Amino acid sequence: MRKFYLLMVLVSAINFVFAQSQRANFETQKTKVLKNVFLTPKATIDTNLTNILDSDTLTVYTWQSQWGYLSGHNGYNMNKFAERFYNSFTGTLNGVAIYIYKAKNISGNATLNLKVYADGNTPGNVIYSQNIPYSQIQEDSLNIFLFSTPVNINGNFYIGYELSYGPPVDTFCVVMAQFGNPDRTVNTAYLMYNNTWYSISNLLSGSPKSAYCMIAICSLNVPDNPVASVTPTSWDAGSVVVGNSATSPSFILKNNGGGTLTVSSISGLTGTPFTCSLNPANVNLHTGESVQFTFTYSPTAVGSHTATCTLATNGGNVTINLSGTAISGCTITQFPWEESFEGNFPPACWTKYSPDGGTGWAKITAGTSPLPGWVGGTMSVPSDPSAGNAAAYCTWNTGGSTYNDQWLVTPQFTLTQGLFFRFYIFWFGAYQDRIDIKLSTTGNQPSNFTTTLLSLDTTQLIHNAWKPYAINLNQYAGQNVYFAFHEHVADNYNDGAFLAIDVVRIDNQGNVADVDVDNLISVFPNPATDKLYIAAQNLKSVELININGKVVATFNKNIINLNNIDNGIYYVKVTTKSTTKVYKVNILR
Repeated sequence: MRKFYLLMVLVSAINFVFAQSQRANFETQKTKVLKNVFLTPKATIDTNLTNILDSDTLTVYTWQSQWGYLSGHNGYNMNKFAERFYNSFTGTLNGVAIYIYKAKNISGNATLNLKVYADGNTPGNVIYSQNIPYSQIQEDSLNIFLFSTPVNINGNFYIGYELSYGPPVDTFCVVMAQFGNPDRTVNTAYLMYNNTWYSISNLLSGSPKSAYCMIAICSLNVPDNPVASVTPTSWDAGSVVVGNSATSPSFILKNNGGGTLTVSSISGLTGTPFTCSLNPANVNLHTGESVQFTFTYSPTAVGSHTATCTLATNGGNVTINLSGTAISGCTITQFPWEESFEGNFPPACWTKYSPDGGTGWAKITAGTSPLPGWVGGTMSVPSDPSAGNAAAYCTWNTGGSTYNDQWLVTPQFTLTQGLFFRFYIFWFGAYQDRIDIKLSTTGNQPSNFTTTLLSLDTTQLIHNAWKPYAINLNQYAGQNVYFAFHEHVADNYNDGAFLAIDVVRIDNQGNVADVDVDNLISVFPNPATDKLYIAAQNLKSVELININGKVVATFNKNIINLNNIDNGIYYVKVTTKSTTKVYKVNILR
């Protein structure tokens, strides 16, 4: 049976209990959390908006709505919500308009607290809030609320609400997204549960459902003259073999002011291996318009290269920092050597294979949340000076339709005495997974890797954290070798977690990073159903103790079968070689 740690109850309302290790969108699961009702037609909302916003005192900067339906019940009330407005607005936010569906059983002292949040991967700090007594709200209507103090905005922002009430609410709906396409799935809506923001885009898709809307009421402060901005402001091409080339992701030049933005010149690239695709003569950007362009790194000599590209515009100069490393070939002979996946993926001379038919290993950046394939988790990087801002990852849905067989293979190395192969591994998700570190002296195809240097499963890793490893290579000195990271599970319906690697090194520093792995213990999931997982090094014993202090079971393994354990609250006493810790767990089936 599939182990979903998202509790769903479908009666008159839908209850949500979010767990950070829940997978996202497996099969048709999202169809179970949608209720097909239809509220006021879109045309009626459009007419109301036209009438309301004809006033000279109000200017619509942008407005957003969502086709979907969410409700809370029995204590799992979805009473805190936010939607991102992401058009780099500069001006004054004067208020908000919300279309509110019926809310039942609202107590007389209930309030709707409107909030403006700073930008981020999820809603940031609250920069403004205003309480609205629920007695002032008209249900099944578009409500206009002007702020008592206008909010100055420069960039992206979130608008949201928090509903405070007495008895549980049977139904309360305010959901936001962009109008125009009623089938559009929106990835900018967030719901708070247990003080953590969760994206709910995976819950809102398919055919048109209900229509509600949130509108930002703003006064635009657009400068009379052009104002240039560029994003991102840097690019690292990573390692590229001399004679080959790498192309950057798209850069965006935008006019945030008035008039027409033009580019007179591009400087800083002469004599470097970097070129820019932007043609200054073709840039004529009116207010809010943008143009995309790329850089190409084509080294002709071994070494590290940097450049600062300057775009001279009539709206101010903008600069972009460029870097890359040219290597002579795909056999590495100079050490120390390292790769932290900051440039193109896979890096130069690396290879990925997906015999299972999936997409395979990929690049991910720090701060990504939720993790791909999951409704929770946030990507991090190791506490290492070389960690940078990226890592390589694979997970259950980068594999095949039924199983995972995912390979990431290094360049070839000519090894000398005294070297170690070092790396970090990250694990997330309450599912079993396996990763082998393999070596080949004959080639870089999966079939060539007949030597396993290290075989790990997730009980040997640290949940939601990085763990360092070091492998002595002395016995392979003088040989040409490849290394492979091989993730595999036979059944990715019941198994398959999120695994990442970072800061892969070959050097003569045998000691791994200063991490006390014996004291890093994870007990999950909580609540638990059929199994309880103990992630701990040098495990000696696990005791299950009921609330009366009686030891009901003792184990000496990392995976505990709970089929013979009664429901209830238990204390889990975990003893390793160096420490003893106690955790409180709810067993619920």
